[in-house]
Amino acid sequence: MRLLLTITLSLLIASCATVDDMKGLSSGHIGCTPDEISISHQSSTSVSLNWIATCKNKIYICNQDQSGYSQTVSCTERN
Repeated sequence: MRLLLTITLSLLIASCATVDDMKGLSSGHIGCTPDEISISHQSSTSVSLNWIATCKNKIYICNQDQSGYSQTVSCTERN
C-alpha cells in the first residue's frame, strides 16, 4: 500500500511541475541562472519528466528520473 501511495504521489508531482520548477532543475546542470533559461517541449511518463532548456543560444535535453527515491536530473547539450 505504501509503495502504491509513493508511486501515485510521484506521478502527481511530475504532472504538476511548472516551468519555473524545470528552470530551477536545469540551472545547476547547464551553467545558467533560471532567469536566463527558457523551457519547451515538456512531457512526462510514469518514471520521468522531460523538457528542453535553452540558454545562451545552446539547447539542452533535460530529464528527471523519477523511478527511484532520488529523482536524479540530467541535462545534455544538443549539437
